Amino acid sequence: MNDSTKEKILKAAHQLFAQKGMYGVSVRDIAKACDVNVAAINYHFSNKENLYAQTILSAIETVETEINQIYVELEDTHPLNFSLKIMDYFMQNSEDLRSVFIMISSSDDAPVEMLEHMQKYKGPPGLKTLGESILKHYPKATEEDILWFSRSIIGIIMHKAMIMCNRSICTSMQEVGITFDTFREDLERLVKALLRDLPE
Repeated sequence: MNDSTKEKILKAAHQLFAQKGMYGVSVRDIAKACDVNVAAINYHFSNKENLYAQTILSAIETVETEINQIYVELEDTHPLNFSLKIMDYFMQNSEDLRSVFIMISSSDDAPVEMLEHMQKYKGPPGLKTLGESILKHYPKATEEDILWFSRSIIGIIMHKAMIMCNRSICTSMQEVGITFDTFREDLERLVKALLRDLPE
């Protein structure tokens, strides 16, 4: 048993849980989809509930890692430019993001591990890194200011990404002139407005 087997299981589980929800998928379905035996799944994840939670956590951690990488690679980490880069990332990966929301909403209760993770980071993926960007350029901002700004921006970005991955809604909006560029311009105006409330 190696890490590639574990990753293969997580990938297959992600696809199946996103399509059918936690209760519509069996361990045998997942084993068949990734060409491993049930024992391999039990070895890595103990049971379906734990696999479900780990699938969601893995997706969230991937988003956090990739947003952090964008931040590290940016020459200009000003919150405005970084917010636009985060939006670009979420738009490009909106299908994966959508599947995570489907998995979360298909369960009666969110996995405890996921709730603990979100409590640790005080919100959705990207929140902590965006907060670092704000503090770097607005050192007088309080923790409350930073959380308010970050939650507002990440929330808007995630909402817009969900809209863009729905083809019929996206097509309908394009017919009235609302496109990705429109969303980006709206975000830029919103960030500038919110930044005016932060102490420099």
